[in-house]
Amino acid sequence: MPMWAQTYQNGNRYYREHRATRGLEECPAHGGSIRCEVADEQIGDLVEAIVLERDWLDKALVQIGAKDEVEGVRERRGQLDERKRR
Repeated sequence: MPMWAQTYQNGNRYYREHRATRGLEECPAHGGSIRCEVADEQIGDLVEAIVLERDWLDKALVQIGAKDEVEGVRERRGQLDERKRR
C-alpha cells in the first residue's frame, strides 16, 4: 500500500501509512507507522534471496530485442498505411 517516509528531528525514521490503508487488524504495523529499519531489513532480505538463472541477462536482452522489433514493424506499418491513404 502507498506509504511515505518521515524523519523526525531526533533522527528517527518511520514509514507512515497513506490514509489509513494499512489499518487492518491482522497487520502487525496496523498502528499507522513502522520504523524504516524494520521494513528496510525485510526488503533487503527479500532482494538478497532472489536467485537468477545464469542466462537471465541473455533472456532479458532477447525480450527487449523482440519488443524493439515489434515496435519497428508497427511503425513501418503505420508509414505504409499513411502512404496508401495518400
